[in-house]
Amino acid sequence: MVVREILPLLRENKNYDEILDYKRASEYLKIPKHTLEKWVSERRIPFYKVGKRVIFKRSVLDRWLNQHLKEPLNYRR
Repeated sequence: MVVREILPLLRENKNYDEILDYKRASEYLKIPKHTLEKWVSERRIPFYKVGKRVIFKRSVLDRWLNQHLKEPLNYRR
């Protein structure tokens, strides 16, 4: 089965973790597609490789984003 055939089956599952291609992942992260492609080539962002196709899981991107959260510094003036 190719990814195109698997996605509709996964979407029927209530516990489905959304699979994103470059376009959807870049829209979700609100970054240009070319930036996402660069990050993948530099292995700066988690991704899956299915054959020659690169895909992303929304939950994995969410975890990655949370790991890069910078808390504000608490300081007094």
